Parts: sequence; structure tokens; C-alpha cells
Amino acid sequence: MAVAAPLIPPGAGHVSIFVSKKEGKLFVRRGFAPVYETPVTISDPQKPLGSHLFTAMAVQGNGAAVRWSLVDLADQQPAPPPPRLRTGEVAPAPVAPPEPSSAAEALDRVSISDEARAAIGDLLSPGTSLIVSDQGLGRETTAKGSDFIVLTR
Repeated sequence: MAVAAPLIPPGAGHVSIFVSKKEGKLFVRRGFAPVYETPVTISDPQKPLGSHLFTAMAVQGNGAAVRWSLVDLADQQPAPPPPRLRTGEVAPAPVAPPEPSSAAEALDRVSISDEARAAIGDLLSPGTSLIVSDQGLGRETTAKGSDFIVLTR
């Protein structure tokens, strides 16, 4: 559901933004309540984005200039079990999964509309959090009154 920028209700509360590669969407919550969502396009979709948490430290001009603090969240994916082999079979050489993008690369790979940029820019303030992740909205995130939760195992 894309909501035009002027329709986003003003008000108090922490603003959280979540970009989900799995769902192909950007979600915005204020005070734990959904206020905006819009589709996103991810370039190079076969490559993982990784999980990155940005916190706005300073915002100028409706989001035209933002100073961010960054925490990279290492996705701990369990190693796949070894293949079952028959007698005499040789195990294939393990293939390393592709490395996730750096935080800057992840942001560069996400495209959103100008309308979404304007809507989000109006919401930005110091303390706003932005999560970019390969994950989708989990059960923990969809509970009423919850913030975005990304499981990194």
C-alpha cells in the first residue's frame, strides 16, 4: 500500500524504517504503528544485502542531509549439512555462499520512488532507525505494538 506523503499522519513516536529484500518492500512505523509501505527494487537480486542497522544522528532539510551511525549485523546462517553419499561417490567441492553487500553497497542497490523519498524525508529525525535486510517481516515483527525485529541466528 503506497500512501502519498501528505497522508502520513503527523505525531510523536520513534520512526523505524525496514527495507526487506525478501518482501521487496520498504515499511515505516511511527510509535510501533504502521504508517507507510511501498515496493522497492533491489539490483543484483541474487546477491545478499546482509543486515545493516542505521541510526540517524542528525537530520537537515527534511532528510536532504542525514548523518547516520551504522551497525553491521552479521547474518549467521547455519552451514548446510554434508550430502549423503553412496559408497564410492566423491563429495562435491563446497561452494561458498556469496558475500553480503557492505552497508553502502546495500543502500546503493535499493531503489525507491521519488514519492517515497519525499514521504520518508518528512519523517526523519535524530533517532530514526533504518534496517536493510535480506529477511522479511517475521512473527515477532507483526505483533501489535512491536518494532522491526530481524533474526540473525
